[in-house]
Amino acid sequence: MCEMTLLYIYPGDLNKSKASVYQSRQQIESFALKCDVICVSFGDARNNIDVVHKVFKSTLLYYFEALKVGKKANVVYSRSPLMLLPFIIGKKKLALELHSNPADHKFIYRVAFSLLKKIPKVHVITITESLAKDLDGVSVRLVAPDSALIVADVKPNSVKSRLVLGYIGGYSEGKGLDTLADLSLRLDYSRFELIVAGLSRDLALELGYCFHKNVDFFGYVERSDLDSFMSRIDIGLVPNKARVYGSGDEFVNIGKYTSPMKLFEYMAYRKLIVASDLDVLKEVLCDDNAFFFCPGDENSLLKVLDDIAINRAESFYKEATAYRDFLVKYSQEVRTKNILSILC
Repeated sequence: MCEMTLLYIYPGDLNKSKASVYQSRQQIESFALKCDVICVSFGDARNNIDVVHKVFKSTLLYYFEALKVGKKANVVYSRSPLMLLPFIIGKKKLALELHSNPADHKFIYRVAFSLLKKIPKVHVITITESLAKDLDGVSVRLVAPDSALIVADVKPNSVKSRLVLGYIGGYSEGKGLDTLADLSLRLDYSRFELIVAGLSRDLALELGYCFHKNVDFFGYVERSDLDSFMSRIDIGLVPNKARVYGSGDEFVNIGKYTSPMKLFEYMAYRKLIVASDLDVLKEVLCDDNAFFFCPGDENSLLKVLDDIAINRAESFYKEATAYRDFLVKYSQEVRTKNILSILC
């Protein structure tokens, strides 16, 4: 147990069904196992986070009461530089976890970051090495990729005549849904099955993605249903393109710095990973733990899948290596331990 009190400020509503919300809730709960945690969020108070929790209706109200709420905290932690501004004066350690480059955001966000980066007590944490390198003049204390919870009773894949491909995630521009749609029209369904989770067939058509009729759509997957989806698939697909745009209010390219949660969930469930050949994904993946294809190229993806179907021994080796790497480096427990090591 770390002898400190951590104030975690989430700059939004913790009730929303978004990956960033789930990641933050998971991180809050993981911190709470290691130290005392006070949580601050905005919007709706209907949630069940098992820590001291204060919800504000507006950022203005937060600024008026922030110092009072955080009075007992030794460390203030947030993913937004704006949330840390009330604490720049004083002795509290500040931790800023960045998932994108502040230079790509609105003016006020950039100004807040420019103030914080000059203060020695601010510990900057990034989710990728590429993001750390692009923060000019900033001393990054830690690179902490996203993570996933360890799953109980995970079993290795078995030999099958028909392999099930799975995709779970968002459908914003650059996520690679167009590549999967093109793949589905050429896939040999006597050897493969394709399941897409995160959207319905109707929504896919509305977005302009035309999938083969044999593709099974899982729809939106609640966290409680993740086991059900993962139990059906053998191969986890990460078809990102070089430019990926988030689903938030700002149209920001996160492709260069992305650390997809689905990647770590595939690893946690011991699924074979087939991913786009991108430098940012290769910060976690390598030829020993994954197969790669050219981003946006369904021909390249088809060739990789053919190789997997022919050489199952190599697939089993890479699957086992990815799972071992996850346990050693990418579980939520390991991530929390690494973060607290620079804050305690």
